[in-house]
Amino acid sequence: HGHGWTQNISRAVWQNVRKRYFEKNPPDKTGNYKCALCNKYIVDEPVTLDHIIPVAQLGEDKEKWKDHSNLQPAHERCNRLKGGRKKAGTYKIGDTPSGKLLKEVEL
Repeated sequence: HGHGWTQNISRAVWQNVRKRYFEKNPPDKTGNYKCALCNKYIVDEPVTLDHIIPVAQLGEDKEKWKDHSNLQPAHERCNRLKGGRKKAGTYKIGDTPSGKLLKEVEL
């Protein structure tokens, strides 16, 4: 199983991106991450990383797939439901549990 876009990268590279993301963006004071898609806590299940702007829509900027500003924590089911679509609305890119905000984009 896995995402179609990951076929072009090694599992080790993606695992390293995930590891660095979670190191730089620790969970909040409850010890859990909040799903950026449904806004509920992710408890007792794996935390996936959703690409805010889907990899398929990055165009020439393919390296952005590993940019932390384009990643956000999500439940596996929410991430799967979103798939390669952008969710409508304003995204706070880099709005992390630590409260860091890089920029807002309208999708």
